[in-house]
Amino acid sequence: MDTGRPGEYVADPAREAPPAPEAHTHDVVDLDTGRVASADVRRAPAAATLAGRLEELGVRVDAALVAKRTHRLTPQRPYQATPQAWLDTFDGAYTSAPGVNQIWWRMPASFPTEFMAGVNFSFRGSGAGPRLLRLTYEVWPYAGMTGTVVVDIGAKRTEIPISASGTRTTDIAFTHPGGVVDARVFFRPGLIDFVFKAVALSRRA
Repeated sequence: MDTGRPGEYVADPAREAPPAPEAHTHDVVDLDTGRVASADVRRAPAAATLAGRLEELGVRVDAALVAKRTHRLTPQRPYQATPQAWLDTFDGAYTSAPGVNQIWWRMPASFPTEFMAGVNFSFRGSGAGPRLLRLTYEVWPYAGMTGTVVVDIGAKRTEIPISASGTRTTDIAFTHPGGVVDARVFFRPGLIDFVFKAVALSRRA
């Protein structure tokens, strides 16, 4: 696809995914209050750093629990048996390149609804209580546009505005009432590429 917009990534005819971006942004989200804070970082933060950032939002965190993830899924490992977890993707492109672990969505600059196919995650055996979901991805907006990554966990939603390309680690703190943790990621217009890398769930307090 060649749109001719300056500063925009253009895929070649073989539909190669975009190159890995250099910038890295870390988002912390309190899903229960809707508060979001973002910061430029060199890499995904360790548990102690993450705990400090969440506590600035008023979220109580035990760094030792956060570091012990109960669930983790990637494109190459989309199913976990114990405790059970799986992902479902819609209209994403798996790559067959050796050693590449990603699912990639390419989107038009506009579409007639705010909802678009994305990826769903289901986690069993978590129990009720304070939880933390970590989503790792790469994202590119169209030049001069701001897109949105939308994450629903149960009946609650957070929205991450994307105005610059980069790798992002989004940590979402929430209180789970019990049963299956159901999370969904989809998009609003303004994004050209979204590349899913990994998702993890842990207890936080």
